[in-house]
Amino acid sequence: MRNTSGHGVVGFDEPQLPALLALFRAKLGESAVKVSDHNLAKFLRWKADVARAAERFSKLREWQSTPDGSFLYTPNYLQAIQDPMLRKVLESGIIVCPDGMRDKYGHKLLVGRLRFNDFGDGRTPADIVRMALYTIEHALQDPDTQRGGLAIFQDMRDVGPSNISLSVPRMLLPALFGHYPVKMKAIYILNAPFFFSHMIFPVIKMMMPAKLQERIFFLSSLSELYEHIDQQSLFAEHGGARSHDQMAWVAARVAEEQNQASPQRVADISLLMSA
Repeated sequence: MRNTSGHGVVGFDEPQLPALLALFRAKLGESAVKVSDHNLAKFLRWKADVARAAERFSKLREWQSTPDGSFLYTPNYLQAIQDPMLRKVLESGIIVCPDGMRDKYGHKLLVGRLRFNDFGDGRTPADIVRMALYTIEHALQDPDTQRGGLAIFQDMRDVGPSNISLSVPRMLLPALFGHYPVKMKAIYILNAPFFFSHMIFPVIKMMMPAKLQERIFFLSSLSELYEHIDQQSLFAEHGGARSHDQMAWVAARVAEEQNQASPQRVADISLLMSA
């Protein structure tokens, strides 16, 4: 199964960025006064078109002020240091962001393992969405990822109905598509159980933009996975050589939050901190 959704890092002339930022700030006016260049650049690397980037920025801001958006980010603005449940869900490893892991097309890879999700400990679908957005925002700190986009590898081994809530995609998909400056280039799904592929996924698919629907790849074997991701780049459980310590990763993110010396530096962590 070949991924034809548009490979590699999209061309972006980085030397153009200062000039584009100046035009972008002029276009946004007062709404961008408190926003760092670091965060504004994410919109321009998403689309090197000032008008389209400004439209996406405005839509994110508008959405943040709605009930659908605001409750995901208050009162702690996606800070693990202030949100014990966010930290707990991050540590569970439902979605991880291993350093340097990319697919064969150059897209930054997030790895999902829904079997680690346990709603029995008091977490809610909103907590899962907050965790996903936190992880995606961390991935978007990398300029190459801002330009080239993300891919997700979801291993659904041992996943049961109790690990899944349709409320998660109902909240997460509207947050990402049409609001965030993120390019979702592919989703690779391995070991999908029958109940998911035939009952759950058709419902989720109806919530997705048409372009994303074309970038979903159900894989039946590791050999099919290796067509898209180099084997050695994967975790040992998938035949690779990579390791990842999620507890250490979360601890490093918390340390970063602790080391922020000013509100402006805090704003650089998250798109949602730039209000």
